[in-house]
Amino acid sequence: MAALAAIRLSGGYFARQARDAALRASFLDHSWSQIGEALGISKQAAWERYGKSRPERA
Repeated sequence: MAALAAIRLSGGYFARQARDAALRASFLDHSWSQIGEALGISKQAAWERYGKSRPERA
């Protein structure tokens, strides 16, 4: 989650890292609300941007 907050402060210059950090946070069972809040966007926007690319768990 700290990585997401740092990415937010960067002004969006780290798109790939944002995706990786969001997916990692999701796999660690952080909610999309928490992820969105860390990025400064809504939970819906976070899921639309990053959640759709998340592979299903086995």
